[in-house]
Amino acid sequence: MIVKLCVAAYGCDGPDLFFCKVECSQEQYDNGDHYDRAKKAAEELGYESPMVALDENDNKPIFDAYRATVALARTHKI
Repeated sequence: MIVKLCVAAYGCDGPDLFFCKVECSQEQYDNGDHYDRAKKAAEELGYESPMVALDENDNKPIFDAYRATVALARTHKI
């Protein structure tokens, strides 16, 4: 399964959100391994702790807002 995640962390300009997709099995999902993998991906790109990871089932409004922003950016070439 592929899970969409958002990691709240510190980037080079302060607090930021990092969005990613993680592939995992149902067992890994049930164990919460997908959160660790998302935070590791954020760390590899320079994000720093403290970090909190949420998947698309934890907080749907964050993902809806992200999709709306991306759609607007594509429409207006932001």
